[in-house]
Amino acid sequence: MKILLALVGVLAGGWMIVDGVHVMLRGKYIGPEKPGPWSILFVKLGVDPFRLGPLFVAFGVLWIVFR
Repeated sequence: MKILLALVGVLAGGWMIVDGVHVMLRGKYIGPEKPGPWSILFVKLGVDPFRLGPLFVAFGVLWIVFR
């Protein structure tokens, strides 16, 4: 069970890293043109969701480290 949970943690963190690097390089997230519902909060706060790539990478690394 621990191995399965570790694998899920690495996959989730790895996906965040890949998606964060992708948005930094290409200017869009992997998938649909518009980010998901989470981006509405950032838009209302005046933050461009397409500028959050470094944050995604940081959270992905933290997710893997502290899984």
